[in-house]
Amino acid sequence: MKRTSPALIALAAFCLLCAPAGARDPALVKQQYDAVKANLNDGGDLMIIANVDGLLESGIQKIIDFAGLAAKNEPSAAAAAEVLNKLPAFLRANGFYAVRGLGFSSVPAGSSLNTIRGFISRDPAAAALPLWRGLFGMQGMDMITPAYLPADTEIVRTFACEPAQLWQIVRQGVTTLGTPENAAAFEQSLAMSTVMLGLSLDSLINTLGGEGFMSLQMSPSKTVDIPVGAGGAPISIPEPSFLFGITVKDSSLANLLKTRFCGPGLPATLAETNGAEIITMNAPLPLPFPAQITMASRSNILLIGSTPGVIDRSLAAAKSGNGLLASAKFKSAFGTLPMKNNGLIYFSPEAAKNIQKIQEAALAADESADAEMSRALMKFFGNDEPQQAAMVIVNTKNGILLSGRTSFGGREMLASTALAPIAMMAGVAMPAMVQARRNSQKNSCINNLRQIEGAKDQWAIDNGATVGDQVSPSDIEPYLKEFPSCPSGGSYVLNPIGTPATCDQPGHTLE
Repeated sequence: MKRTSPALIALAAFCLLCAPAGARDPALVKQQYDAVKANLNDGGDLMIIANVDGLLESGIQKIIDFAGLAAKNEPSAAAAAEVLNKLPAFLRANGFYAVRGLGFSSVPAGSSLNTIRGFISRDPAAAALPLWRGLFGMQGMDMITPAYLPADTEIVRTFACEPAQLWQIVRQGVTTLGTPENAAAFEQSLAMSTVMLGLSLDSLINTLGGEGFMSLQMSPSKTVDIPVGAGGAPISIPEPSFLFGITVKDSSLANLLKTRFCGPGLPATLAETNGAEIITMNAPLPLPFPAQITMASRSNILLIGSTPGVIDRSLAAAKSGNGLLASAKFKSAFGTLPMKNNGLIYFSPEAAKNIQKIQEAALAADESADAEMSRALMKFFGNDEPQQAAMVIVNTKNGILLSGRTSFGGREMLASTALAPIAMMAGVAMPAMVQARRNSQKNSCINNLRQIEGAKDQWAIDNGATVGDQVSPSDIEPYLKEFPSCPSGGSYVLNPIGTPATCDQPGHTLE
């Protein structure tokens, strides 16, 4: 029986997925366009609207149809075709087919910032389905996690989610789409995790709440010296700390952590501060800035920080209300953006400047050709300019809205798109150019070593030297126009007569 190439199957499936769609109802297209446009801003650098209603659904169906044809000629493809036949019902039931349209707009807002809005139009009936609840939570949330952000927070991403809904998708996917053997193996692994954890993974996930955050803090009063490479001096930046948080429904997760890390002979200690249980690892981490993993648990939240200090500041912020949300920098960045949302994104100018400072210092300390190319590309594509952003995500009845201000706007997006072909060519050409330069330097160095060996041989003949006799640079200089140097910055060792001269650069060796 003739076998079908897997590569051919993949190519045909891609072509079917990207094939032009049939005629569409102009009135429905206009309706979807208006639904997206109503959530965007006119009069700026850029507005993009794409009607994608049914695109994923039709693409999946084309792949299923092709897989069915392939299964007729290739028995091994029958199992894959069977799984694909179950896929549409699974995706539809969980909300994957609910997207109707996408849109983005950007309007200059002054001070090098842009007001941006992005919208994913969704079937309103799908708002309560597992995919959307799992990724964004329910509509109109009064989130509690931002209150735990200390005032020195410079980067943060808060998010609303329902882990149990995402876990439901995983479990249903294995059961619905997998083979009975796969499902049995999955259940066996869950049983093993229950033995190891002391409670089932299902139960543990169900104890997780609907919010979380990840953040970076930078001290306003303390600094640390960060090494940037062997060739550069350390640079001073504000002392950083990291903080993660997730809401919980009960103490199951905290009790599990206490069992694993606290107790006689275990690597952590337990204390209580500001009404929270604190677990601190006894050993600091080997990082160039202070780091000692610390966890804090209250009835409704679990915090994990890189230092005990950031945990203390987080708990104090939640208690006093004097954290990031009350700071002038946050109020200025977010202005009138809705605080009743499903997540926020904040990247401060201060964080951008310090990250850029580290990047520039690292490149300055690196004298390689790669670093030189990187510096040139950063300048060429504008990545040497500090970035900042303040945005919120809102789960509305009709879709997901992203709105806020950022230094990256429509003009920059268009410029990046226009320069993309150049970037692709540069990505292909630069490594070849660097390698060619390295090969040229290597060949030049090897030629230098041959000249040194020739001078050593001539000196040995003239002075009656034999194998093993030492030779110095001053001995052979009369036999050279000038003493050569390695173009890559390597150092030469002459070695005795009979032993070839060497260079300490890798690959710069006489055959």
